[in-house]
Amino acid sequence: MSDVRVRKASVSDHESLLAMKVEQSGILLLRLGHSLEEITAWQAKFATRDYIIKHLKVPHSMYVVERGDEPVGMASLTIKDDGDDSIGYFGNLYCREAGSGHGSRLMDYRLGVLENFNLDYISCHVHSKNEAAKRFVQHYGFEEHG
Repeated sequence: MSDVRVRKASVSDHESLLAMKVEQSGILLLRLGHSLEEITAWQAKFATRDYIIKHLKVPHSMYVVERGDEPVGMASLTIKDDGDDSIGYFGNLYCREAGSGHGSRLMDYRLGVLENFNLDYISCHVHSKNEAAKRFVQHYGFEEHG
């Protein structure tokens, strides 16, 4: 079996990350009951080449887990400081192989990155109907708000 590693994604990863985001978001949103029209609209906004490249240029923004040279998962992280609060925000996490441990690797890696910051809190976005994702983040101590 090939080595599995997590690393900061780079702009050169944009094609494979875009393909994974389109593929995995479509599967997830369809499973969660969204119509093809809703999925298409979401992807037109958040799963485009420009969107991916813009976010890859931001420090601490996207991470990839790869097996050998093949990306098999991706996750985002945003660090915001508005002067009042300093927040670590975990965005979407996509893995091509459910139950492989890749999601945990990405979560652990992002939590490790946040250890270098003095944050007021960490927020994590989870779709309201995604019970598996809710259980996953609760395992890490996240609590549901809103």
